[in-house]
Amino acid sequence: MDRLLITHDMRTELKQLRKKTGWGYIAMCQRLKEQGGPALLYATLQKIENGDLVTIGADDWNAIIQIYKNLPLELHGAKNGVKRKNTIPVSSELRDMLSELFSGQISPRIILKDPNAPRKLSVGRLHALKSGKLLSISPDEEAFLRASYSSLKNHSKSDT
Repeated sequence: MDRLLITHDMRTELKQLRKKTGWGYIAMCQRLKEQGGPALLYATLQKIENGDLVTIGADDWNAIIQIYKNLPLELHGAKNGVKRKNTIPVSSELRDMLSELFSGQISPRIILKDPNAPRKLSVGRLHALKSGKLLSISPDEEAFLRASYSSLKNHSKSDT
């Protein structure tokens, strides 16, 4: 494994990425691990920034820089709850679907009566999603909401 000598520019880049995204080293190491990257300790990244570490594996360095650079803009500055495992950013498309769905005669409660509704989904959570207060959801919640939207839209078309 090739090792890189950690330069001042590398330290600066890492610190700037941390500040720009608002994601600390603990959250990023967890995200890196969840995405199948190397298992880095947050203390390693802290030591790089502080100048206490002299070398790092080239693959490790590239992985951490890429995980920061590939972080979706919607997650920049996200609160700690958003950084949890197995969540995805809420797209503007999904927000638009919910707004369209709930602007008419359909109540969020109708969707929640479905026996396949994810356990965490609630009326309050749906309103937070629609309003933009909730920045991420589980992939299961997103899939369920998209399926519900399609089903209800198709049902309303067949009524006309």
